[in-house]
Amino acid sequence: VAMAGTAAQTFENVDPINNLTISNTTTVTLTQPFTISGLFTISSGAGTISVAESLTLSSTTNVLTIPASATLEVQSGATLTAMGGITVNGILKINAGGKVVLGNGETLQVASGGLLQLAGSSGNIAAIDADQGASTYAVNIVGSLNANNFSISRTTAPGINVTGNVQALTNGDFHYIAGSGYAVTVNSANNLP
Repeated sequence: VAMAGTAAQTFENVDPINNLTISNTTTVTLTQPFTISGLFTISSGAGTISVAESLTLSSTTNVLTIPASATLEVQSGATLTAMGGITVNGILKINAGGKVVLGNGETLQVASGGLLQLAGSSGNIAAIDADQGASTYAVNIVGSLNANNFSISRTTAPGINVTGNVQALTNGDFHYIAGSGYAVTVNSANNLP
């Protein structure tokens, strides 16, 4: 399935699909819960993809890549499950009440120029967690992190490994920190706000 064009679009699918490509330069809203078993491709030049319900990327071999031009926004009440991990070159925004779940041993990589934004509100957090209770995942911030009213659970021993920029890190919780691990590891050349 391909979502192209220059006007706002909605994708109202509830059945599992093999592949989805989004190249729309404005906005595509995924309005129903569904699963992608193969590739979820966000093309260079794409605009905003809004996940309004649960989206499961079930392949453990395919990494979701958000290009520099794109914003992937997880709305309140929605969960984005990426069993193969996520690379952020653009913006990954998790709104209040939204959640991102990563597969065991996978990585949330925010590349230089990318932004991970956890935009929770008081009493309505933005969350990142592992797929199952015994699972862990890595978070590497080479780009930027902006987190407010958030919960991050079950990271690997370094926790959030920051070699990039921390714009904000306020009103948050870290749960199930790895034994002998940390919530956040900051490169010696960096400062926290």
